[in-house]
Amino acid sequence: MSETNNVDSVQFSDTDEVILNLIAQTGLQWTILNVLIQKYLTEDDKELIKKMVVNSYEKTKQNKSSTHTDLILQEKQIKYMNMYMK
Repeated sequence: MSETNNVDSVQFSDTDEVILNLIAQTGLQWTILNVLIQKYLTEDDKELIKKMVVNSYEKTKQNKSSTHTDLILQEKQIKYMNMYMK
Protein backbone atom coordinates (compact mmCIF):
# COMPACT_ATOMS: atom_id res chain seq x y z
CA MET A 1 0.00 0.00 0.00
CA SER A 2 1.45 3.39 -0.99
CA GLU A 3 1.51 6.21 1.48
CA THR A 4 0.24 9.64 0.43
CA ASN A 5 1.50 12.86 2.00
CA ASN A 6 -1.17 14.85 3.75
CA VAL A 7 -0.53 18.59 3.93
CA ASP A 8 -0.83 18.42 7.71
CA SER A 9 1.81 15.68 7.96
CA VAL A 10 4.60 17.75 6.33
CA GLN A 11 6.74 19.77 8.72
CA PHE A 12 7.94 23.24 7.78
CA SER A 13 9.82 25.92 9.65
CA ASP A 14 7.62 28.58 11.22
CA THR A 15 8.73 31.12 8.61
CA ASP A 16 8.03 28.75 5.71
CA GLU A 17 4.63 27.93 7.20
CA VAL A 18 3.71 31.63 7.38
CA ILE A 19 4.87 32.23 3.81
CA LEU A 20 3.04 29.18 2.45
CA ASN A 21 -0.15 30.21 4.27
CA LEU A 22 0.06 33.72 2.83
CA ILE A 23 0.63 32.40 -0.68
CA ALA A 24 -2.30 29.98 -0.38
CA GLN A 25 -4.62 32.66 1.00
CA THR A 26 -3.58 35.19 -1.61
CA GLY A 27 -4.10 32.70 -4.43
CA LEU A 28 -7.59 31.91 -3.22
CA GLN A 29 -8.44 35.57 -2.70
CA TRP A 30 -7.20 36.43 -6.20
CA THR A 31 -9.42 33.72 -7.70
CA ILE A 32 -12.47 34.95 -5.79
CA LEU A 33 -11.74 38.57 -6.65
CA ASN A 34 -11.25 37.76 -10.31
CA VAL A 35 -14.66 36.03 -10.49
CA LEU A 36 -16.37 38.94 -8.72
CA ILE A 37 -14.71 41.52 -10.97
CA GLN A 38 -15.71 39.67 -14.13
CA LYS A 39 -19.26 39.02 -12.95
CA TYR A 40 -20.27 42.25 -11.24
CA LEU A 41 -18.12 45.23 -12.24
CA THR A 42 -19.09 47.31 -15.23
CA GLU A 43 -16.49 48.98 -17.41
CA ASP A 44 -17.40 52.28 -15.70
CA ASP A 45 -16.71 50.70 -12.30
CA LYS A 46 -13.33 49.48 -13.49
CA GLU A 47 -12.43 52.91 -14.88
CA LEU A 48 -13.41 54.58 -11.60
CA ILE A 49 -11.25 52.15 -9.62
CA LYS A 50 -8.31 52.77 -11.96
CA LYS A 51 -8.74 56.54 -11.64
CA MET A 52 -8.86 56.35 -7.84
CA VAL A 53 -5.75 54.15 -7.59
CA VAL A 54 -3.78 56.36 -9.98
CA ASN A 55 -4.88 59.51 -8.10
CA SER A 56 -3.75 57.94 -4.83
CA TYR A 57 -0.37 57.14 -6.40
CA GLU A 58 0.00 60.72 -7.66
CA LYS A 59 -0.81 62.11 -4.19
CA THR A 60 1.73 59.76 -2.64
CA LYS A 61 4.39 60.92 -5.10
CA GLN A 62 3.68 64.56 -4.30
CA ASN A 63 3.60 64.04 -0.53
CA LYS A 64 6.99 65.03 0.85
CA SER A 65 6.62 62.66 3.81
CA SER A 66 6.04 59.61 1.59
CA THR A 67 8.75 56.99 1.86
CA HIS A 68 10.28 54.90 -0.87
CA THR A 69 8.28 51.96 0.49
CA ASP A 70 5.05 53.97 0.15
CA LEU A 71 5.80 54.55 -3.53
CA ILE A 72 6.74 50.93 -4.16
CA LEU A 73 3.49 49.74 -2.55
CA GLN A 74 1.49 52.16 -4.70
CA GLU A 75 3.30 50.99 -7.84
CA LYS A 76 2.58 47.37 -6.94
CA GLN A 77 -1.10 48.25 -6.45
CA ILE A 78 -1.17 49.68 -9.97
CA LYS A 79 0.57 46.58 -11.32
CA TYR A 80 -1.96 44.24 -9.72
CA MET A 81 -4.88 46.49 -10.58
CA ASN A 82 -3.88 46.24 -14.23
CA MET A 83 -3.76 42.44 -13.94
CA TYR A 84 -7.19 42.26 -12.29
CA MET A 85 -8.91 44.80 -14.48
CA LYS A 86 -8.17 43.22 -17.85
